[in-house]
Amino acid sequence: MNLFKLANLRYGRRIFGVMLLLALQLTTYAQLSITVTTGNAGGCGNNGKASAYVTGGTMPYGYHWNTGATAQTLNDLAGGTYYVTVTDATGATIAAQGFVNTVAALGVTYVATREDCVLSNNGSATAIPYNGTPPYTYQWSNGQTAITATGLDAGTYTVTVTDATGCTATTAAIVAMAEEGVWIMASHTNVTCFGGNNGTIHITAMLGVPPYTYTWSNGAPNSPDIANLAPGTYSVTVSDTNGCADIETVIVTQPPVINLTVTANNAGCNGGGSASAEATGGTPNYTYVWSNGTTGSTIGNLAAGTYTVTATDANGCTKVSAATVTSGNGGAIAVTATSTPTLCAGSTGIATASASGGTAPYTYVWSTGATGSSIGSLAVGTYSVTATSSDGCSGVASVAIISANNANLAINVTSTPSTGCSGNTGTATASASGGAAPYTYIWNTGATGSSISSLGAGTYSVTATDANGCAKVGTTMVTSSTGSINVTTTQTATTCSGNTGTATASASGGTAPYTYIWSNGATSSGIGNLAAGTYTVTATSANGCSGVASVVVTGSNSSSLSVNMSATAASCNSNTGTATASASGGTAPYTYIWSNGATGSTIGNLAAGAYSVTATDANGCTKVGTTTVGTNEGNATIGDFVWNDLNGNGIQDAGEPGIGGFTITLTGTSTSGQSITQTYISESNGHYQFSVPAGTYKITSDLAFTYNFTTPNVTTGTEATDSDINPTTAMSNTITIGACQNYNDLDVGVVVGCIAPYSGGTIGHNQTICHGVQPAPIVELSPALAGNGDTFQYIWMQSLVYSPFNSPDWVVIPGVSGPQYQPPVLTQTTYFVRCAYVSGCPGVVTESNVITITVQPCPLIGTIEDFRIAETTEHNVNVSWQSRNEVVGDIFDIERSFDGIAFTTIGTMAGHGAQSTAANYFYQDETPTAGFNYYRIRMKSLSTGHTAQSDSRQVMVHSGTALLLVSPNPSNGYFSVTTMSKLLGGGQLQIVNMLGQEIERIGVSTGDYITHNFDLTTCPKGIYLLRATGDKIPTTVVKLIKQ
Repeated sequence: MNLFKLANLRYGRRIFGVMLLLALQLTTYAQLSITVTTGNAGGCGNNGKASAYVTGGTMPYGYHWNTGATAQTLNDLAGGTYYVTVTDATGATIAAQGFVNTVAALGVTYVATREDCVLSNNGSATAIPYNGTPPYTYQWSNGQTAITATGLDAGTYTVTVTDATGCTATTAAIVAMAEEGVWIMASHTNVTCFGGNNGTIHITAMLGVPPYTYTWSNGAPNSPDIANLAPGTYSVTVSDTNGCADIETVIVTQPPVINLTVTANNAGCNGGGSASAEATGGTPNYTYVWSNGTTGSTIGNLAAGTYTVTATDANGCTKVSAATVTSGNGGAIAVTATSTPTLCAGSTGIATASASGGTAPYTYVWSTGATGSSIGSLAVGTYSVTATSSDGCSGVASVAIISANNANLAINVTSTPSTGCSGNTGTATASASGGAAPYTYIWNTGATGSSISSLGAGTYSVTATDANGCAKVGTTMVTSSTGSINVTTTQTATTCSGNTGTATASASGGTAPYTYIWSNGATSSGIGNLAAGTYTVTATSANGCSGVASVVVTGSNSSSLSVNMSATAASCNSNTGTATASASGGTAPYTYIWSNGATGSTIGNLAAGAYSVTATDANGCTKVGTTTVGTNEGNATIGDFVWNDLNGNGIQDAGEPGIGGFTITLTGTSTSGQSITQTYISESNGHYQFSVPAGTYKITSDLAFTYNFTTPNVTTGTEATDSDINPTTAMSNTITIGACQNYNDLDVGVVVGCIAPYSGGTIGHNQTICHGVQPAPIVELSPALAGNGDTFQYIWMQSLVYSPFNSPDWVVIPGVSGPQYQPPVLTQTTYFVRCAYVSGCPGVVTESNVITITVQPCPLIGTIEDFRIAETTEHNVNVSWQSRNEVVGDIFDIERSFDGIAFTTIGTMAGHGAQSTAANYFYQDETPTAGFNYYRIRMKSLSTGHTAQSDSRQVMVHSGTALLLVSPNPSNGYFSVTTMSKLLGGGQLQIVNMLGQEIERIGVSTGDYITHNFDLTTCPKGIYLLRATGDKIPTTVVKLIKQ
């Protein structure tokens, strides 16, 4: 027997010795001897092996196995006992047996972490294999091959685990959709006219935790709305309070530029031209307005000339162009006629016509029938002539032939005025003399006789003809003695800065033109540079009628301008106060100037005191406001430094570094009696600082792994550089501090020590196996933990009895130093533990949990009873059951489904082993999906393969205060929606796509919970919105993801 001792181990702070006994036993066999070796049968097929090795006797040897085989080695064996008889050349025989162990079937379960935010794609799923033969490889349905699949969106991911023997196991991991997240929808208006900038975008944010923050690509302010946009692409990121975000991109477009084409058709001699306009681009339809007031795309009956047209599209955008109409024949004819008078009673007058325009030469036809440009032998009278150009255009003129021999004929014309500016009461009287009586009279009004009446104001002429036919013309003016003139006025107000008002008068009625005289002596229709006040104007027409009007020029003043003042106090008598002025009324914008010379609506860095400000509006009106900046008691500061005391002398020496990551906790009571607790993580340079009201406080420091506190308060007079933490209590002494005081001398000194890992990690799993079977490897479930990234070494121990770790029952397993261990074939129940220590500190160890591998015969399967499920207040699901007739090696798979059909294993629990009473089990599902969840228990014997299954149970899982529960979500198209409020009665459930198009709608007439199954299997993959409305609930929106 050899004996060695592994001494000086340290577990936590306990020292113990571990004894390892190795026994060497020598056995002497007969001359002919045999050894049977076996290899295990994997959990997914008959791949065991048995070989017989013979020594002694006389070769050759013959082999006969109980399977009938005669080879030395058997392959492809199932688990079990195999017997072989060997016969040598002399006929001597020897028999032996070998046991082929069956490795428990490979299985796999998983742990999943949901996304932080909807669509954040940072979920993960970790495969947890058990049984089989390590090492394992992993293949996820999204192509990842690590044990943990990362960067996952909500959904189902399948993982296939393959062990070292090629056996495989598959499970589907469900990554739940985040309960938080932001979803946004955008609406926008495009630019209405080409080259404009009146586009707008509005963002509607849903889900997540308001308030939302809007970050625009063009730097616009934090708002869901932006305006005055030119054409282009704009993106916005909307973040909620939890940091979840969504991004939307919007393209603002503009219509094409308006093109306006005009055409013209030439006019004839007297008009008849036309012009047409046709607009393209812009936004149809179009309207057209021409410079002659006509509307429509085409205008006609035009004389030669230029015509301007304005085209306006449906958005009010305009384009202007012009068409020029020419005369197709040379144009209209203008005719002038002159005459020489005839003698009184004679026919000696001459008339001459001259044409222009059109195309020469011209022909002339007179009203007497004569032709030619000139005719003679004319008596007194009026003659007309028509001139025609060679292209057929014509013009007409008239000429009067008078008597030239009327030198002795005289005429006197008098009048009486019209008594009203708008009346017809005037008279005119003509009196001829000389010549030869009697006389006849004809007036320009057509009247005859020496007198005419009922005349309005104006000039009248009369021709008097004597008996010889000699004529004389006289004129008179009928005036208006009084009149009614209408005068209207307008004004613009004066401003606070001076006499800037204006007034304008406009007269009508009577006879233009008009003259104006104002009460301030001005004589034009419009006057300026006016102060506020009333001004009178008198307008007089050409015929002497007048009218009077008054106008009030208003003035802007400071009475409507006001200034609201506010201030924040300065702390601790410092210059930290602020003052703010806010003007209203008057006319924006406003300017501000403060009594200290500063400008702007807010000023800072102020000491306590009074401050005044003068606000001036756009009209120059001013208003003065005052405010007072007070003082308040500021907080005190407590803190200093966490450092590595490299030489352990308790003093901060030069070069000794600060240490970040220590948790410093301040506790105490303010002078007002308020209980204060604050926590600060030391910065990378070791500094920390608290801001607290006046009071009494102390600090407590945690102790990071591998550190101890250094000696505190080593000498007097070194408060600024020594350590202030008691190593036993991890606390400082109590200090009292006043407002605005600083106590920055509380230091935490630490030294490096050889400390046990604060966690030995965990290993798994407990197993129940059949007698003579090799267990599955004991694997690391979580690593050992220490500070500063230390590396570890391991010691594995085993015991046949469960006893304290300082018991000699625990034996070190030699040659095993890795983080996991493969036990050999076991024939009795054995306990295993792993001890971890930091490299370089072998005497200080920390143990893991204890793994029990129970070895028993392999009976049939037991039964499942009293299966129950219930939702907790935290919206988890508790699952409990009992088992009877349980045997060693039984395990329980907890299975979950969202539709009651497709179940997935979410957890596995080892059985309690064989016992006469019922065994109780409990499992909590921490990741159920809001809505209906279905559960069942499957009991399996790993040694025999027998199974038993419970019935399935259903539970409704709520989601906080959610009004709707949807499962599954994401889904392949089937969504079960349950209303979680009885207040939904009278409302509706509606599903729309991201274009706002309705997919399905149902009414909710009951006041109770309802469940409805929506079928979107025929819809494209993507995101849909479920909207719930009711008369007593807020509108609720849930995002549905179809995969």
